[in-house]
Amino acid sequence: MVGKLAYIDCSAGVSASMLLAALLDAGLDTDKLKRILFSVPQFDVYRLKWQRFRSPVATGTMMEAQPNRREEGLSVPEWHFALEESSTLPTVVVTKVLATLQCIEDASRATRGAVPSVQFSALDMAEICAVLLGFHLLHIQDIYCSELPILSTTSPVTIEIGRNANLYWRASERDVSNTTCNEIGVALLATLAHYGNPIMRIERAGHGYVEFFHPHFTEDKFGVAHLYVGYEPGTQAHKNDSDQVVVIETNIDNMSGELLGALMERLLAAGALDVTYTPIQMKKDRPATMVTVICPPKLSETLSLILLRETSTLGVRTQLMTRLIAQREQVQIETALGPTLVKVKRVRGEFISASPEYEECQRLAQENGIPLIEVYEIVRDAIRKSDVSQNVQ
Repeated sequence: MVGKLAYIDCSAGVSASMLLAALLDAGLDTDKLKRILFSVPQFDVYRLKWQRFRSPVATGTMMEAQPNRREEGLSVPEWHFALEESSTLPTVVVTKVLATLQCIEDASRATRGAVPSVQFSALDMAEICAVLLGFHLLHIQDIYCSELPILSTTSPVTIEIGRNANLYWRASERDVSNTTCNEIGVALLATLAHYGNPIMRIERAGHGYVEFFHPHFTEDKFGVAHLYVGYEPGTQAHKNDSDQVVVIETNIDNMSGELLGALMERLLAAGALDVTYTPIQMKKDRPATMVTVICPPKLSETLSLILLRETSTLGVRTQLMTRLIAQREQVQIETALGPTLVKVKRVRGEFISASPEYEECQRLAQENGIPLIEVYEIVRDAIRKSDVSQNVQ
């Protein structure tokens, strides 16, 4: 794959706090992160706090989430409703959030048997959303991770999450606090990353620290996850991004619209880049639907098995294809309704166009009580009057 990528060194463990701190240390825009993150009403009871970390041998960022008051946890369906109903989180981020929660819930049921629905606190959800939103805002297309340490305190649920995602583990020579490798951290890796050791030209690096609170842990009180962001050799940030994808197709003639709708949600949650349905005719003039799934090569087998197991099809077709991708970037501009993000398109570094972002326009429409179509016109007018093409890096 050619394009922007990241490598996470989690050989000392991983947690949401460590990943978020590493993102911030790598230059994530904190104002943009907070503005989008705290559009979720449930998150306003928490205060996300981070600070520079310095030691005689290293520097980085330490992040700590401090709840202002205790909150009841919500189930996955309840969080699904909350995120889609009232937040400005991009749809692709919401999809990955739900996939992360599903990883944890599936692993909990596999290891603990029939258990009630898993509850997630607003603190946990704020960190999960912040990490996934952070990688989205940095426009990282492919993420690799190192092996994870197995500790005596690593929970069976954590191991099951990693096993389901084909992550790699190694035995640790010494034991540390269980917070170094917890369920949420591994679930985030399961959603975002795959094991590998890429060759890359590093553009930026971030080091995310977390402090241990363990009665028998007296040395090296801080754990760290390292994040490296860059490009493969021979690529540049201002060239066309290109990559390889797998296109999966199958024809179905005996499933209802409701089942096909659920199938699309399932495939997207499992990591598909796009899912489309095309009306076709099959033998004996039967009306049918051709399901087309575009995905990274690493997910080809997983998504093909979902189609075989969860639909009536007897077979799928796959082909590896190369695609060219225009560079996309979110830029903030001022409008008559207040600041908003717009999507900027570039080809080989050349500005091509800027267009309104749906989630941003929807937010402005709700905040100002005006039709969405009017918001689009206001934002388009602001784009024409702005110097957005000069602001693109």
